[in-house]
Amino acid sequence: MFELESIQENLTNFITTYGLQVLGAIAALIIGLWLVGYITRVARKAFDRSKLDKDLQPFLLSLINVGLKVMVLLAVAGMFGIETTSFIAVFSALAFAIGIALQGSLGHFASGVVTSNVITNISGQGIIGAELTFGISYNDSIDQAREIILRVGKECPTILDDPAQGVVVAELGDSSVNLATRPFCKSEHYWDTFFYMQENVKKAFDAEGVSIPFPQVDVHMDQ
Repeated sequence: MFELESIQENLTNFITTYGLQVLGAIAALIIGLWLVGYITRVARKAFDRSKLDKDLQPFLLSLINVGLKVMVLLAVAGMFGIETTSFIAVFSALAFAIGIALQGSLGHFASGVVTSNVITNISGQGIIGAELTFGISYNDSIDQAREIILRVGKECPTILDDPAQGVVVAELGDSSVNLATRPFCKSEHYWDTFFYMQENVKKAFDAEGVSIPFPQVDVHMDQ
């Protein structure tokens, strides 16, 4: 009988001491999670109205949602008298470490997706032209350089015969005559074609005496 009374007394003391605190913490948790959901929904609508890229929106929404939930849980823990300073310190250090580790990846991701530029998937284009420019000296023959570029294109196993490759004078530059060509290939062979042409046109130019100039400065000294 004494033990029952002792249990009832302890339970009464607990309810009296912590009952309101527990109810307050539960209410704070419910209200806090509701606010997190509300803020997340508002943020989603704001993103939809903005020009923010659709692929980036889920990442940012998830970041907002998780961050706010962590803040709510820390606040509720504090209501129970739990020391949250150490938790905040650990969480901040972890977030900082993750940010440092991912800053390069996230930076590249953001620069590629937030911007207004269009990202093109080359591998899904079917047939695509590899745009290349080769500079030759003003003393070299345009016709000879054109013949070399076309010949190297014929020898490239990934370049298609149709559409036919052409070579045009794209620019009369400060130190070079720039010849442009656009051989066509299957999209999955784009980089193979690009690198093949770059290497083998240079080798053919060297073998046949066609020079690729580079910017130079002539200094004249007055006596």
